[in-house]
Amino acid sequence: MYSFPYHWLVISYLLAFFHISYKNPIFSIVLLFILLVCKLKLQVKITTCVIIFSVHLISFLIIPHPSPLLQTDNTPNDQIEVYIQSSVVATNHYTSFIGTSPQFNQEPIQFYHFVSSEEEELAIYKVGATCVLKGEISSALHATNTGEFTYDEYLSKKGLAGQYNIEELLHCEGQGIVQYLFDLKGYVINHIDRYVDDFTLAWIEAMIFGNRKYLDQETTEVFQEWGLTHLLAISGLHIGLLLMMFYFVFLYIVKMTVERVHFLLLCFLPIYPIIAGSQPSVWRASILAILLILIRKWKIRLPTISLLSIVFLLLVCIDLYIIYQLGFQFSFFVTYAILLSKRIVIHNEWGIFTGLKISLLSMFIILPIQLNAFYQFQPLSVVMNLFVIPYFSFFVLPFLLLILFVSISPTMLHLFSNVFHFVHEYFLTILLFLDQHISMIWTVGKLHTLLIILFYSCLLLFFIYFEQKKYKKTFVLGNILVLFLMVQGFLPYIQDKGTVTMLDIGQGDAIVIELPYRKGVYLIDLAGKMNYDYSRASDKTYKQIIHPFLQSKGITHINGLFLSHADLDHIGSVEYLLADYTVDYIFTSPFFSETITNQYKEINTQFKHKQMKQNDRIQIGDWSLHVLHPKMDLKETNANSLVMYTELGGFKWLFTGDITEKEEKALIQNYPELDIDILKVAHHGSKTSTSTEFLQKITPTISLISVGRDNRYQHPNTDVIEKLCQSSTVFRTDQHGAIYFNFTDQDGTFLTHLPYDNVNNSCYIP
Repeated sequence: MYSFPYHWLVISYLLAFFHISYKNPIFSIVLLFILLVCKLKLQVKITTCVIIFSVHLISFLIIPHPSPLLQTDNTPNDQIEVYIQSSVVATNHYTSFIGTSPQFNQEPIQFYHFVSSEEEELAIYKVGATCVLKGEISSALHATNTGEFTYDEYLSKKGLAGQYNIEELLHCEGQGIVQYLFDLKGYVINHIDRYVDDFTLAWIEAMIFGNRKYLDQETTEVFQEWGLTHLLAISGLHIGLLLMMFYFVFLYIVKMTVERVHFLLLCFLPIYPIIAGSQPSVWRASILAILLILIRKWKIRLPTISLLSIVFLLLVCIDLYIIYQLGFQFSFFVTYAILLSKRIVIHNEWGIFTGLKISLLSMFIILPIQLNAFYQFQPLSVVMNLFVIPYFSFFVLPFLLLILFVSISPTMLHLFSNVFHFVHEYFLTILLFLDQHISMIWTVGKLHTLLIILFYSCLLLFFIYFEQKKYKKTFVLGNILVLFLMVQGFLPYIQDKGTVTMLDIGQGDAIVIELPYRKGVYLIDLAGKMNYDYSRASDKTYKQIIHPFLQSKGITHINGLFLSHADLDHIGSVEYLLADYTVDYIFTSPFFSETITNQYKEINTQFKHKQMKQNDRIQIGDWSLHVLHPKMDLKETNANSLVMYTELGGFKWLFTGDITEKEEKALIQNYPELDIDILKVAHHGSKTSTSTEFLQKITPTISLISVGRDNRYQHPNTDVIEKLCQSSTVFRTDQHGAIYFNFTDQDGTFLTHLPYDNVNNSCYIP
């Protein structure tokens, strides 16, 4: 009996999606080539080929293209009316939901209400409610650095028109039917909360109700680094265990008939994904379970892969934007790969070897997507999954479900909570220990499109030859797959271009110098901000900007870190860098805070601290760097800033820290022949620096200013801008985002992260 290859409809859809995402027609050409081969070699029906390619063409009309966010004339604190469409997410810091408003043409918008005090009550937000509130559309949502999370693109790929920040909630009324489900969920959680500890409750919320916000941050980061986050997402494993317990309770305890149990399941399965946060993986598993029940009831015979394909096509038609979600891609890609390769991975071998093959297949099939999203992967995750998946399958999930089912007995709840806490905490301790001592994370950066195509082509041939038992060819292709990753990691070492990047980190400095052929990576300052209670430097700038940038470039080793002076807007992220990266040297002036350098040595004992003062020089191959200041302790941090001169790309550079006019005058007195091309403007363009005399002497043609948008210091000063614009081109991070200088031995070009033509004129004085 002929069975239509539904999975080829999915493949044709995905190739259209890749064509759109990567803006590369090669994916459509690949489909045409495959269909031609199928017709000529495999005698596939011409009508089947036409249907498959027709779906490919229709997909271009169906798949939404990310569009610019909403531009509105809405002024801050205008009163608007909002209808809440989605579930309401409430944390200790904010409440968020998706809603529509007639003031914004009924387009879906992400709303945020940030909590200003512990007393503020935001539980009034409910699904289906109509609320009147005040606030404004957020405008600064775009990424301004390489590797930075592109929030505007994230919203656009969810089909949202923008983000609205609520300043004041006036009133809400009404609620939808779905809210009763969330109220029931809240009642169950509150009931369990009275008898179990916070640790157990956090895992119940994560594994059963899809809410991971209460899990320890360190735990979630370790799961992500080891490729174990799929275990924290509700998936087919969860649904399968739920169905087993459902059947056991209602068939063997309640003594229901199979038909009635199926009826209850058909009622329960469409509801559970809503309660569990509407994650793509749980919708996939639930709809697949519904279809399995129905086709058995109606005695329809369909291969599992056809059922999965129907589920895929249903979901992408119901929610056009779901294809952009990483969870959706990971969930379906892995499931498809296992089903299509079941003759290879599920054989008559013993269990551990089969598990190893499944784990290896899962890692390889999502690896390019993972690298494009996170820039790194953990090779040992293949082995780790062998032990962690059974642990979650046979202990964590069953035990948490058991706690849920016995919640009517407070005594049993308390006992089971203690058992779970003891066992699972011990497991997490072991996992954290392994993460600290045997982690082998490979950071390779973002893959090139051509490399992705070649990778998947080789992976396909790998499994074809493996199935045909052509092990020599399989071995060769396996080595080629590893070689692809090595090539990606070694690309910087064969490129003759270097880069200087002034990161847009707000009010502060952070400059990254990558020498050609990756002969060295050097940082000049690493700004940070204070945390909310001003007790220490926050990791926000590091985690959101600096670390993602370095990862996207495949950088794991820092040859040298130059710290101009000890102000937070120049060194606030150093402690976090030292905790994550290998750093060879830290260079400071002799007058840098000894207390701070000792703190750094407590974090990282591997780096060498070298003090530098006027006339000192560093030579790295053909590249050298000269220190022009300070000569003596001037008793003030800004005045003691390191001033460094170097040549990159045939241009003469001067990095000035936060020196004042007094130090500038001393510079031109000590170095009367000083003449430069590119000036890192001192102190973010403050009026205390960049004197007319200094500029006339050094005659820069390019001026770089690292400064925060709308900063409270009103940097850069208008007089400074006027002086700079008389003789040089000015680049500012507050207007241009990150500033890049790509160079070879004797030439270089400036680029800006934000399109240069679309930003304000740097020399415009309002």
